[in-house]
Amino acid sequence: IKRTFDCHIDALFGIGLNRELNIGWQQVIRKFNEQVGLKISVDIPSGLQANTGQVLPCSVRTDHTFTVLGLKAGLFTGQGKEYAGQVHLINLIPIDHELKPLAYLSPTNIRLPQRMAFGHKGSYGHVLVVGGHEQMGGAVIMAAEAACHAGAGKVTVVCHRNHHQAILSRAP
Repeated sequence: IKRTFDCHIDALFGIGLNRELNIGWQQVIRKFNEQVGLKISVDIPSGLQANTGQVLPCSVRTDHTFTVLGLKAGLFTGQGKEYAGQVHLINLIPIDHELKPLAYLSPTNIRLPQRMAFGHKGSYGHVLVVGGHEQMGGAVIMAAEAACHAGAGKVTVVCHRNHHQAILSRAP
């Protein structure tokens, strides 16, 4: 039975895709691209690297991409422009429910406490940083470094073991 559809929605892969697709997934994407009708991708066209716009090695060609939380650079750079179609940003928090800032930081209102002459690392608080996907450890490293620079006495990082060496090389 051959079926035809007016609209095709791609939500196979998300922004974490960072490896070349195997032959099976390449065939699925090629079959999707052969379909006639409106094509829509959720967040990013499957097969497209979200940060660079690199095709891995094939990607869904879509008419519209509805991306969430923020625009991805790969939708506008590299080959991404050719595959993403018209890009629409979807805000997951309704505008009338957005969080309002409680305070703003400026150089004049940041006051770090004065260090005690005989203080030690236990005197200045302990920060726990949790994160770091297996392939994406940069954010957890930056958060740990930020806690140190902000004055935390101790910083403990819980992350994927792939990032242990990188963290220790930056802040033993």
